[in-house]
Amino acid sequence: MRLHAERTDGVTAISVVGGYAYIALLTPEPEWGSRLAIVDVQDSARPQLITNTPVWYIFDIPSFSIPILGHYLYFGQSIIDVTVPRSPNLVSFEIRSSAQSATIQATYLYRAEFFERSLVTWDVSDARYPRRLENTRLRGGPTDGREIIDVKQLGDSLYVTEQGGALHVLSADSRPAVRGVMSGGLTGIPRIMGTDPTGFLYIKDQEWDYFSRVDVRDATHLSVVEEFELTPSYAANGFGAVSGAYAYVVTPSYDDLRVIRIH
Repeated sequence: MRLHAERTDGVTAISVVGGYAYIALLTPEPEWGSRLAIVDVQDSARPQLITNTPVWYIFDIPSFSIPILGHYLYFGQSIIDVTVPRSPNLVSFEIRSSAQSATIQATYLYRAEFFERSLVTWDVSDARYPRRLENTRLRGGPTDGREIIDVKQLGDSLYVTEQGGALHVLSADSRPAVRGVMSGGLTGIPRIMGTDPTGFLYIKDQEWDYFSRVDVRDATHLSVVEEFELTPSYAANGFGAVSGAYAYVVTPSYDDLRVIRIH
């Protein structure tokens, strides 16, 4: 399905929660800025676009995923209320960062900061007004010191990827600590699509036409257990999210959404 009537410069992020897919689009000149598309995916065979609206801050462009806490979206640096999905409403503009990606666990927001090359923890006990707490540098992996690409939460753990392919497992609390590292099996620019309740992580490299299932049930023994091939149109720069038995894949080149069964 098409996400925008006119040409865009691509999809930059997607998250799927509660039967809705939240998708960030980058729009070219003369509009130049970002848009939030919301798709009803409660019927996975018939996804329906219900709104496509410009975001209020012109350079507010999230990468990879859009963290969601209750009915609030952390869309780049903006906080958006989506209590009524057809009518998203800007709440505040509170977070200054260069984050590649972000995720939420309980009252903590974790952001993978590109320029700082670290994981930054925020207190979001008041969802509208985040407070910065901690800056965590990753150590010990083969890509030590490289840019952090992505971060996702599963249970009481955080999963963080670095440029070059390393996967780190950290505690999901106010002071994240490394629990395990996987240095093989992933390549390039690994983007985390999401997790499932059985203890698996799904990761897609930006440059390849497949995504991987990673067994993360034991942080000290991480491994790639399966790969899912995608059609040629998804060969590069595809984004994905996982919810339940389905993967939702969007591509910057085509501005469309496909649903893939993974269980």
